[in-house]
Amino acid sequence: MCREWLYLLLAMALCLPFQAATISAKVCGGFTDGGLSVDDCCYNEAFGLQVAKLAWDRGILPLPPSSNRVSVDLDFVDTEGNPGLAISCAYSGWYQDGAALVLGGGWSSLTKPMAQLGGSLAGSQLDWGGTSDHLSDDQAYPLLARTAVPDAALAIGLAQVLTVQYNSSRLVVFHETGDWGRAFTLKLSEELYRLRPDIDLHLVPLTVDPTHGDEDLLRSKFRKVESLMYRHFVVLSLRAVTFEVLAEPEFSYIVGKHSLLFGPSDIDLGLKQLDGELRSKFKGMQILKAGSESIGSNRTLLRNLWKNLTASDFPDPVRSVIPCTGAPQSAKSDCWWGGTSMFDDESMLDETYFAWGFDAVWLLHLAAQRLADSGVAEHDIKGELLQKALLTTEAHGLTGRILLGSNGDRLISLYELVYLDRDGNWQLFAQLDAASGALTMNSMPIYADGSNSRPQDSFPSCEAGWFRDGVTCTPAPAGYYVPAGVFSAPLPCPSGTHSAGSGNTFCLGCSPGKYQSLQSQSACINCNAGSFAAESGKQECDACPIGSYQADQGRSSCDRCALGTYMNGTGAEECNTCHGGRTTLLLASSSRSHCICGRETYSTHPEADCLPCPAGMSCALGSDLRHLASERTGDVLAITPEIPLEFPRLLPGYMTLDSVRVTEELETVYKCIDTLQCPGGVPGTCGHLRDSTAVACGQCLADAYEVEGECKKCDDANSIAIILVSVLAAVVGLAVMTFSVNRNILQQQNSTIGIVIMAGLLFTGVQTLAVFGDITLGKLEPLASVVRVLAIFNFNLDLIALSCRIPYDPVSQYLMRQLVAPCSATVILVICAAKKAFARQDIVFRVEYLNTLGTILSIMFLSITVSALLPLVCYDHPDGQSSMQSSASVLCFASDSRHASMVAIGMISFALLTVPFYALAAWGAWNFPRFASSGSTSSSRSLHMYRWLFLRFHPNVYFYGVIFLTRNLLLCLVP
Repeated sequence: MCREWLYLLLAMALCLPFQAATISAKVCGGFTDGGLSVDDCCYNEAFGLQVAKLAWDRGILPLPPSSNRVSVDLDFVDTEGNPGLAISCAYSGWYQDGAALVLGGGWSSLTKPMAQLGGSLAGSQLDWGGTSDHLSDDQAYPLLARTAVPDAALAIGLAQVLTVQYNSSRLVVFHETGDWGRAFTLKLSEELYRLRPDIDLHLVPLTVDPTHGDEDLLRSKFRKVESLMYRHFVVLSLRAVTFEVLAEPEFSYIVGKHSLLFGPSDIDLGLKQLDGELRSKFKGMQILKAGSESIGSNRTLLRNLWKNLTASDFPDPVRSVIPCTGAPQSAKSDCWWGGTSMFDDESMLDETYFAWGFDAVWLLHLAAQRLADSGVAEHDIKGELLQKALLTTEAHGLTGRILLGSNGDRLISLYELVYLDRDGNWQLFAQLDAASGALTMNSMPIYADGSNSRPQDSFPSCEAGWFRDGVTCTPAPAGYYVPAGVFSAPLPCPSGTHSAGSGNTFCLGCSPGKYQSLQSQSACINCNAGSFAAESGKQECDACPIGSYQADQGRSSCDRCALGTYMNGTGAEECNTCHGGRTTLLLASSSRSHCICGRETYSTHPEADCLPCPAGMSCALGSDLRHLASERTGDVLAITPEIPLEFPRLLPGYMTLDSVRVTEELETVYKCIDTLQCPGGVPGTCGHLRDSTAVACGQCLADAYEVEGECKKCDDANSIAIILVSVLAAVVGLAVMTFSVNRNILQQQNSTIGIVIMAGLLFTGVQTLAVFGDITLGKLEPLASVVRVLAIFNFNLDLIALSCRIPYDPVSQYLMRQLVAPCSATVILVICAAKKAFARQDIVFRVEYLNTLGTILSIMFLSITVSALLPLVCYDHPDGQSSMQSSASVLCFASDSRHASMVAIGMISFALLTVPFYALAAWGAWNFPRFASSGSTSSSRSLHMYRWLFLRFHPNVYFYGVIFLTRNLLLCLVP
């Protein structure tokens, strides 16, 4: 005050005129934070604004000499943090009240709309609290200046400390998501990556404006970084609740003796609201703030001013936000001014927003004074002119030098690093030169663990198999593993693996036959029966595929279904047994349809039981009558490797009747006379030109005839010729025989008689061979071939192809065979009658006829008898039936009437031919002595009539003829 009067006296002495210039400034600030006197920052800045005006008006600090001292009137308006009220306040200041300048709005969210309005109204604006980077845009906000340190400046300085000075390579940033938090985080991240491109930066967004009620949300955010095991953290939050949650014991990995927390000076707004105990938990935390130059004795002058102030020195609404001494924050709205003890605490002068507010008003006074001193009229000190003066005026305020850039931002030349001591006070320990990046250490900071050793940015690695459980290394428990590296928690063994015991560095894959579908398991599980695991590391077992099974647990493969079993589904513990005695062609059959009948068995239907292969047939593996039907009808069934196209086949020498309904006929298998007639193979197959509908292929086809066991095609011309020649030859032979056997013996030479006797023996021998051929010889070669040639002597009329001209069945054929002898007797009768009538009338007709007939019958005795007995000579078939040996197509003693007819014909023939002739021979032999001794004409004629019986033997053995016939009869009766 004395100094001010000294300047006044000096001016009067120099005869300088003295005038007082007064300008007004509209102060638009959110002093009550929405009308509640609980704000933590805004009363500080309000006090700073008013204290700067008082210091100017009262000349507390040295002032430049001037004859036109400028005075600034501050019109305080509480905008309550509302942008609408802020715009209204600024508009009234510039447009209605004609204020030289608008101060405010204290918050970035209020400053922005006010600055936009100022640009359009050409109104100058000076802000003390807006720190947003957006406000640095001088194109958008051309008339804005600010004494607050921009966020970008603090972000740049903080990035430099972290990367260059502290060499942090791993960093977690917790940040609010409002305008301030997002902008600061963006700038910090950009600068960190610029300075250290390889930095491992982990950003954790919190919420827009953390408040009580967000605790659970904050906890969930903080828990996300536990597994990172980082030790350097940046906290960008202005709210006390953020720090209250961080102080909880759970988050000792963030706020603890092994970690280091950083932040800009703004975060002290939240920290200072904590009580002493909570605040002490953050000991060792470091913050960066704009450096303050020493103002020397001015500090003492301002402290004295502060201590001498009273509430009356503050206008409304500033007076309403002065806190009560010692009152808790929650009681501010009910507590009014109650004394002057608040002004005894000079720490208010160190509050950031108090100092920035002070610097703003102090700079305004100096800039306005410069304009006034340069002759600018009072009413012209405003707008762009005042803006330029603010940018070019260099002042020293509460924070030291005040210097603004061309865009209105406050320039920072020095940063300060402070740490929080155990008493909750900030202690300066280093300064950072903004231009050079040089760090000047004033002292060694004390960290959270009480030492001067700065924690590294991450914990050192535990040995493989161990992990960080908080700050100690712990072995990984069973079911978990830890590879080499830093891990805050063990890694769970993935499914398909396991780890037993503790301290595992890797997990073992489940061995073949085992699986594990879950994570974090100490053992694998055996595959269940019906499943397998072929490889190691299986998460689940595979079901046994079709055609296989597994009865045991813990297997690496499945067993193939054995022969005779199948499995058409997956996951089988056993295979299904084939039905009906069936088997399978291959192992691992996968369908019931693969079940086939085994060797020497066959089936008639897929679901039917297998039947034994009939005698006379061969059944290959898989024989099925459906395959036979398919081959006959041409409907080809699907052929697969599992189902061979087989069916029952005939053995050579056997046959079945040719019928489409094979399922009914297959069991009737007939044995054939020889393999020439029945070559075997497909059922119903017969030899060449043989009728497959005849039993045992015993007949040739209608247009064929049988010669020597073979069927030959009928030739019309040849067959007629053969028949005619054969009949003529028979008639001629009988005629020759009639004349030969009736000649006078005494007139014949011995040679002639010998020839006749030899011829008789020859014919008898031939018939004997023929008998053996029909009855017993079968296929004995070469005798069988000779017998076939001589078969004509057994009355086998097929040799003359008679069937080609006269179609007949076996009965008719047999009947004609039995009529050969009667027909021969008739022909002889005609020949004898013709001889008596035309050649020799002296002959005794009866005698010559009976001699000729006896001769012929004795020669044909074997053939006649054998032919009569043929229906009784049968051979057996596999099913118990039997066929005639001479006519295999006729079943013996069957319901078929053919065999009965043939038996009747044979018995009649035997009774009418064989028996009478044998009886006649026996009667003649009995009477031979009487005939020989009598000498009568009658006896002589009787001897001539029986010449056929006695001629070949000596009179002493006349009975040999009957014995010979008896032998032949017995030959015929041999079974």
